[in-house]
Amino acid sequence: MSRRFAQLTYTSYDNGSGRGGWQVKDVSGMPTHAEQETLVNRVVTSFDLEPRLPDFPSGDDLASRPARLARERLPDGSSAMWHTVEAGRDGSGRPGNVFAHVVLDRGTPEPGEHRPIALWRSSGWLRPYGPDVVAASSLPADIPPPNPAIDTSSAIRFVIASMERQAVFRVLMDAVLARLDGGPAVVLRADDHDQAVDWISAVSHFLPRSIAHRLSWSTHDRLERAVLDVANGVDLIAVPASEVLDGGVSGAVVLSPDDSGGLAMPGGEHRVSGGVVPATQVSSLLEGVLFDPSIASEVLRSQDEVDGRFHAESPSASWLLAVGFSVVLTEMDDPDMVEFAREAEKVIGSEFPPSAMDDPHTGPLITEALRRNPMTAQACLGLLQRAHDAGRPTADLADAFLTTALGDGSWRTTPLASIPKIHAVDIDSVRDGLTGTIDKLAPELTADPAGGTPSVLILVEIARRLILERQLAALLDLFRPISASLSISGFGGGSWPANTSVYEVNSAIYAELLRPRLAAAPSVRRTVPAPYWELFSVPVPGPNRPLLPPEPTREDLAVLPFAGLTFLQANNLVGPVAVREDVARDAIDAALAAPREYLSDPDCQDLTRDILAAVPTVGVELSRWTAQAPGRIAGDLLHRAVFYDPADIGLLQTLADPRQGGTPADVAAAAALRLMIAGYVPLPDRTELFRLVTAALTLASTSNSPFAPDVAEFLDAVLLVKRATDEPWSRAYDEITRRLYAQNTGRESNVAAHLTRLVDGKVISPEWTAARAFLGAFDAERANTQPDGDAEIARRALDQLRRTYPGPRNTDELRDACWPILVRRPAADAEAFFAGYKRAGTDWLRSTIPEADVHQRRMNRS
Repeated sequence: MSRRFAQLTYTSYDNGSGRGGWQVKDVSGMPTHAEQETLVNRVVTSFDLEPRLPDFPSGDDLASRPARLARERLPDGSSAMWHTVEAGRDGSGRPGNVFAHVVLDRGTPEPGEHRPIALWRSSGWLRPYGPDVVAASSLPADIPPPNPAIDTSSAIRFVIASMERQAVFRVLMDAVLARLDGGPAVVLRADDHDQAVDWISAVSHFLPRSIAHRLSWSTHDRLERAVLDVANGVDLIAVPASEVLDGGVSGAVVLSPDDSGGLAMPGGEHRVSGGVVPATQVSSLLEGVLFDPSIASEVLRSQDEVDGRFHAESPSASWLLAVGFSVVLTEMDDPDMVEFAREAEKVIGSEFPPSAMDDPHTGPLITEALRRNPMTAQACLGLLQRAHDAGRPTADLADAFLTTALGDGSWRTTPLASIPKIHAVDIDSVRDGLTGTIDKLAPELTADPAGGTPSVLILVEIARRLILERQLAALLDLFRPISASLSISGFGGGSWPANTSVYEVNSAIYAELLRPRLAAAPSVRRTVPAPYWELFSVPVPGPNRPLLPPEPTREDLAVLPFAGLTFLQANNLVGPVAVREDVARDAIDAALAAPREYLSDPDCQDLTRDILAAVPTVGVELSRWTAQAPGRIAGDLLHRAVFYDPADIGLLQTLADPRQGGTPADVAAAAALRLMIAGYVPLPDRTELFRLVTAALTLASTSNSPFAPDVAEFLDAVLLVKRATDEPWSRAYDEITRRLYAQNTGRESNVAAHLTRLVDGKVISPEWTAARAFLGAFDAERANTQPDGDAEIARRALDQLRRTYPGPRNTDELRDACWPILVRRPAADAEAFFAGYKRAGTDWLRSTIPEADVHQRRMNRS
């Protein structure tokens, strides 16, 4: 299985350690903790699919039992599929167990890859039933293979089976495409699971491959879950036809297989069971595509072929379908299909990706489409380019293009590289079009600043290239009212069109509309990518090019540290090491000195944390920075000082000093603890020690770096005590315990030495240490195993205490010492202890504490 995929299973079972209940059973592909949490949070743990299994199902019942298959997009851009089946009773005998097999897809589909719905009824899904089979199940090496019965041919057969179904499918395709363009989700009623899959398969195979892989869906959900699906961004949700949806589903349109009578012409609205669906050319073209199975097959083959050539430009599904249909119609030369050919030409000539004009297959189709239909903005642009290249007059063509593009919105898909710098249009002739477009952009920009910012900047640049040069100030004034909503993340983020470079937008536009925002918000400054800082006159630092000017302004102090961080985080952009360290020092010094109205203490802490993470070697100056501005240095910047690096006593004393009011409490506690570990201050009483440990462990849980050896050994000893006492325990300690076990393997004697320190410091007693060692040996003898690691460390601590051993010297004293630990255990453990402690205690004292054994024998004789 490639790194692209990961798998896990989730169910209720007993893992053999006595810990039963819902849990991840098996993983492969190394899913991270965050990935596992996301996947598990979307597992459906109640099974409501019909038909329900009998109490004693046969093999045929189990083989044919229904399943739920769902595919969703995840917040990080990956996608996942959840396959869920009923699994009978769990290990405790409770009925209603569910087994979920989940596949995470972190990558992008390969050319020719099957649609995701083809995994329905795949032979690779795990489907165990009953506690024993569930417990024995394990993930296969590879992800489930596609079901060969689900392909383009099966999708065509399903749709073409009846005219009514074709009508519903045409509406469904319009609804799904509207959803993928930001419209409502689609809820589809289905009579059974297989019919739901047939509908989803039909949509998936009639969509171009690149778009089908963006589609999320579920083969079965009832109303309550469907509402949650909509909230999670699922596009197409199948619900049982029997489900009552009187109030509809908020955020979704509802379609039924009976919705065959509401077809509308393009531009109108299809009427469906729950709402309306905008009618597009797709539903109109599908009437012809579905005329014959062979036509549909060839159209979809051609559509995927064209999609593969232009997928980087994200052509629309309607354009790809129209091109595929047009190719087939050209080969057919059927007079009965002329109407569909003309409909396809309208789409081809109005939505084509720029490079399609130069493609030997699609170029002639576009040329013919433009010839047969009224001139669009793109047609105007083509004539404008040729006129400009030939040195002919361009003012009228430029005016026509800009007016048309503003009117139909086609400026959004026009690459800047195709706009010649004409500077011939009077702004007054297009003022109404510009203001109308700005009015439309304003709510889009407010709702999605990152996504809307590129559109605004590109529109300004398109207009700048065409209007008279002396009117640039007037043009910028039109856009100032919406400039406050512009986002730097949109300026340099992933929403910037792939076919346009940020450098194609004139620097005056950035300076006037975006630069004023940089000093105002740290979150904005953080999102400027490294290569784009030059647009704001901040070059990449070098040996003779420092980050800070000789006399930085207040705005420089607020802005340039963010530029420095961005440069440092970009691979190989700043070098050598000495230059990186200079940039990091300058950035932190500037951040600490920046006015608080521009850079608050919390924002400064976040910034300095990230700078030090990029260049850890400048951490040697933490003492200076902490003394200079403790409230502006992030607490976790000091992780290395308090947990990982050799002890810097001066820095630790500064951090632990309660008079340094700016030091975060958890950092101060960790520093005080590190001073104790290093022996510079004595151990406090038990209550204070555990308070410091709790604060320090909370801080330590935010990092996975190895602890300094003495820190790891001391924390291991303290947690050993916490596990066997009434001290509160948190989940964070489980993960830290695992880290400590791994780091301290082979260093158990050192851990025991720290346990001895706890005895000497009266945090624990020798009696407790002896009791923990004896109970480990006692439990091991009962279970016929070796004593646990904690008991072994306690035994080693006893060895180190032998010269001054004041612990239990007979079985009665040993019994009394064990009681505080036993009282926290189940009653059965206590009963077993009292039944066998005398014999076992005598043997243990004889072998472990010979001095105590002599004392025991004297008592026996007396």
